[in-house]
Amino acid sequence: MVMIFERLRHDTINIFLLGIILRLVIIPFTFNWDLSANTKVASSFSFSSIREFYREPLAAYPPLMYTLLKSFLTFSSPLLNQYFNSWMHMGDISGSASPYIYRILSVVKLPYIILELLSAFIFSKFFTGQKARDALLLWMVNPIMLFLVAGWTNVDVIPLFALLLFLLFKMRGKDYLSSFCLGLSVSLKLFPVFLLPFLFITINSWKKRILAALFILLPVITTHLPILTTPQYFSHAITGGYSRKIMFSLIPIGDNRSLLPFALGYFLLFLYFLNQKKISHSLMAYSFTALIPLFAFSSFNLQWFLWILPFIFYYQLTLPQLRTPFKFLYLSFTSLVLLSQMSLNFGMLSPIEPTLLTYDWPLKEFIGNDNLFLMMNILHTLLTSSLLWIGYGVLKSMEKEKTNAQI
Repeated sequence: MVMIFERLRHDTINIFLLGIILRLVIIPFTFNWDLSANTKVASSFSFSSIREFYREPLAAYPPLMYTLLKSFLTFSSPLLNQYFNSWMHMGDISGSASPYIYRILSVVKLPYIILELLSAFIFSKFFTGQKARDALLLWMVNPIMLFLVAGWTNVDVIPLFALLLFLLFKMRGKDYLSSFCLGLSVSLKLFPVFLLPFLFITINSWKKRILAALFILLPVITTHLPILTTPQYFSHAITGGYSRKIMFSLIPIGDNRSLLPFALGYFLLFLYFLNQKKISHSLMAYSFTALIPLFAFSSFNLQWFLWILPFIFYYQLTLPQLRTPFKFLYLSFTSLVLLSQMSLNFGMLSPIEPTLLTYDWPLKEFIGNDNLFLMMNILHTLLTSSLLWIGYGVLKSMEKEKTNAQI
């Protein structure tokens, strides 16, 4: 087995083939409610009736995201049969029991898998030589990546693709092209906006910063023009629902006043980096640590973990001395998934056994509501501790690189 692994990690084509096979095995047999909801909503998207579209409470993404999701359906339609439209309007259990479920899932998920494979290829370009192949292999076989994309069909893989292009172009000195890609990513999902201040730290003149800002704003404004006067869009996709979860954690300090732990950590990191001398590849550290407060101090949705996963892979490969906190990070996240409601773990196997979706949160019946959430709180604390320790390790490595550069 060791010999096979050693041969595999030296062959890029075989690594890709293994990744493709793993995903093709997973996609027909896993089904998540998000895929059903996003598919139904995207199928009704139209710029001609965009105001009415955003009255739908489930319409929670920017127009560019729904444009792409509907394009996926349009290109996939020749491979789908006439029962697809009726399947979209079935309930989760009846949809999972459909005789066409394996075909539908394989076809509908395929664009997401293609984008993820392209993202893996881009990620491998952050490295050279054998380390690039190791990066590709780590991405292809990582169980959490397989779970979040092939299993969950996480739409965040779309803005993640643009975000990785942003990082790659920035590493190669293509500032304006990288800024445009960051703008594309923000146009698809809100989370990359947290990286904007950290990008400007890496640019050494106000003229270049202004030009970079214009390249970022170009796709954002262009894609949002049709809905700038649509209040439902801002209440659903920008300021409402899950977007506010990062602000739930509060530290009361007086009458009607509280500190936001997420914002506190974010601003402290920004001020820290603002006073650091620029060093090579620092944007990767900026971007990773900018996202840590979001996961450390909020009850984040499990699928959001995809946002930070490429950065975790990057530092797994570049800071192997942190292998212990990485292990605890993976352990805590996996345990949170297993302790969650059935639809977020074994319930995803409903195409094999549809009745799995009839179980809501069976663990509550065995250990009780309070004990379950106590365990989840402990696990989230372990995840936070691991992330903070990894972030500390990243900062230490930056300081060491800075010191070596001065010698």
